[in-house]
Amino acid sequence: MARTSVILVGIAGDSGAGKSTFAEALRQRLGRARTTVVGLDDYHLLDREERKRLGVTALHPKANNFGLLVDHVWQLRQGRSVLKPVYDHQTGTFGRPERVVPRDVVLLEGLHPFLMVLLRELLDFKIYYDTHRDLRVRWKVQRDAAERGYTEEEVRREIERRRPDVERYVEPQRRHADLLIRLLPGGRGDDGVRVCLLEPARAPSRVVRWVALAARFGLLGAAPVYDRLHGRAFHGVDLADPVPAAAAAAVLEMADVPTGAGDALNGGDLTPVEFTQTLVAGVVRTLADGAEIPRTSEPHLTVQVS
Repeated sequence: MARTSVILVGIAGDSGAGKSTFAEALRQRLGRARTTVVGLDDYHLLDREERKRLGVTALHPKANNFGLLVDHVWQLRQGRSVLKPVYDHQTGTFGRPERVVPRDVVLLEGLHPFLMVLLRELLDFKIYYDTHRDLRVRWKVQRDAAERGYTEEEVRREIERRRPDVERYVEPQRRHADLLIRLLPGGRGDDGVRVCLLEPARAPSRVVRWVALAARFGLLGAAPVYDRLHGRAFHGVDLADPVPAAAAAAVLEMADVPTGAGDALNGGDLTPVEFTQTLVAGVVRTLADGAEIPRTSEPHLTVQVS
């Protein structure tokens, strides 16, 4: 079958979860020359003042231009560049559009990449970044106070105001994920973060089976995890301890996943977060090296949310 080098990876999650940091870590491991990152906040339809006047948050579907987003994602999947809007978080307004050129891998990170059926169907790999609320609040306060001109009190007040929309529009997207990365307090590494990796039960496993196998061989420490989210069963592994570089390399080898120049496998232990970044980058690299050509028919742009 014909091949293409354009792979679309969706990274969903609430504001402050660490999606942008995760996407940048993947880009470093995959190589900047073959990775394009698109922040979906740029597809807000309303600026900050307009949202205030209408009494909606940025998480509400009517505050986002999903028609343009779907069209641009389809164009990127075909290997075509797009003229993307730019949302300035510091001012809450829109800047000049910028040209985005798709490389081998396009990472789409934002609040709503799995909200619409049509958008989900365009993605090759769907990751939900499910960070514990205590970490999410701490990181969002640090980021928005330092980079976006808010006070800590304003950030915390906005988090509470947005919570109903998070529960209604963002968190239900977890049920559509191919991989759910759950960051929790209580890790025994320097960052104090442990990671649960979860995949849908009865679905092909790209990640969990190999980590579980390595744990059974005694290469790393991982406990089994089970959960049910929005009517869908997930199973996975819980990583609290640092992972030796040799164990990380063994997991990649078992999964038949290639390593890259950006993978930290020659040093000491990897934190669970670093191990996850390296493993997911390997999975995406495998997809990019053997991608099938996408549909060529243009999608119907009626927005369907489910």
